[in-house]
Amino acid sequence: FMGYSLSTASMGAAFQSFLAGAPFALIVVMGVSPEDLWIFIMSVPAGYVVGNFISSRASQRVHRDRMILAGSVLASLCTAALVALPAAGPSRHSLSPG
Repeated sequence: FMGYSLSTASMGAAFQSFLAGAPFALIVVMGVSPEDLWIFIMSVPAGYVVGNFISSRASQRVHRDRMILAGSVLASLCTAALVALPAAGPSRHSLSPG
């Protein structure tokens, strides 16, 4: 129970942190226009909806512990990517169209 609870709490905390910091990081630091901010913000709930759809279909064939492990590994990899990509130093010009 504690492992499942901590996993869920960690994902919720990561989402709330993203919502708190994304507007500043995307608009001020990375130069995304405020009109385009919704694309980045809505990508997280869209991924959540897709993930729930996939897990509802997989829950009939895959054991619960295996699904939790796969979800935790995927979430950890995505979190690592979120840390690694800004550390790689993309330029502002790589975000602008054209």
